[in-house]
Amino acid sequence: MKKAILTALLTTWVACAGSLNAQDEKGGSADIEAVRQTTNKLIELLIQSGILTKEKAQAVLDDALRSARETQPAKKGKDAVVRVPYVPKVVRDQIKEEIKQEVAAAAREEKWGRPVAYPEWLERFKFYGDFRLRQQMNRFDASNGDYVNIQETNSGNGLLLLNTKHNVSLWRFRLRFGVD
Repeated sequence: MKKAILTALLTTWVACAGSLNAQDEKGGSADIEAVRQTTNKLIELLIQSGILTKEKAQAVLDDALRSARETQPAKKGKDAVVRVPYVPKVVRDQIKEEIKQEVAAAAREEKWGRPVAYPEWLERFKFYGDFRLRQQMNRFDASNGDYVNIQETNSGNGLLLLNTKHNVSLWRFRLRFGVD
């Protein structure tokens, strides 16, 4: 348990020293030296109090330095050159157009920016319907004779005549709705 705490403490110290090392090139060497002195005094106090032996302290310090070296990027020298390959404008424009098309396809699929986007379950319903309007005109000549409506007369409604002289206009309509 104590070794884990010490390892964490020393790893933190080495990481700080690494970040201060980057500052050292800009003139922050006093900060680095202060961190080193503080860490050395802490290790001496742990050895004097009997929590650590000199061998264990050295092993923990070596382990912390090794892990810090692994996490820091390797430098090739003080004046390391970073090369960035040149990408022609045609290729950059092509990449930009491909990204635009991908984003537009995602926007259509996920319905970005649609103020009246319905929930998915509602879009499964299909509504349909129709409307039919019909007009029928029955025209009769005014010189037609009178005829008896035999069906109405036989059903006991008295003597009724058929309409054979007056024009009749019939309007019919049908309105249907449905859901699938």
